[in-house]
Amino acid sequence: SVCVGKVLDRNTPYHFPHSTTPLGFAQVYSGDDRVYNNIFLGTCNRSFAQFTSCYDNYSDPDEYFDKIRELLPKYSGGAYLHVEQPVWIKDNVYSGYATPGLLEKCETVVEGVYTELSENDGKWTLSLNVTEELSSVRCGLVDTEMLGTPRFTEELYENPDGTSITLNSDINGFVREETVPGPFAKLNAGKQKFTVWQ
Repeated sequence: SVCVGKVLDRNTPYHFPHSTTPLGFAQVYSGDDRVYNNIFLGTCNRSFAQFTSCYDNYSDPDEYFDKIRELLPKYSGGAYLHVEQPVWIKDNVYSGYATPGLLEKCETVVEGVYTELSENDGKWTLSLNVTEELSSVRCGLVDTEMLGTPRFTEELYENPDGTSITLNSDINGFVREETVPGPFAKLNAGKQKFTVWQ
């Protein structure tokens, strides 16, 4: 399960790019999140929000600024306090009890994907059952341009030296020839094993 929450009882610092020097302080209104290219596996049926459905009451990015403009005459500069911030949710895969939320775009729902995690002499191995349908899913490459700019900080998602990021390698450092969902560079149909920690 996933939950999102606001922190409205204190002001939290945000910083100049690549610095610990505060640029300003703000309450945490939640939202303004990016959720791309994941594989969500729901293993049990629960009554509370699972995965991206926790964002169902937030704003679609395409509608967010229209809502703000509509409220500006009434609330002036504080219109954003009355509209839940936008979230970008796209190209995720759901299996088992995991279901996409209302704001998801280009989702894939498949059956029969499951995992097992095992440890042997300090080496942790994840076994992932990849269905034919999952092995054929492709999604967009995540980079600085795709991630956009957070509303409060107005800072790009970028490398420490200020260059753009391109997330084209996987959890083990292998380069992605094609962009597939999840943390691994390649998904072949059948049971695949990945070393995730040693």
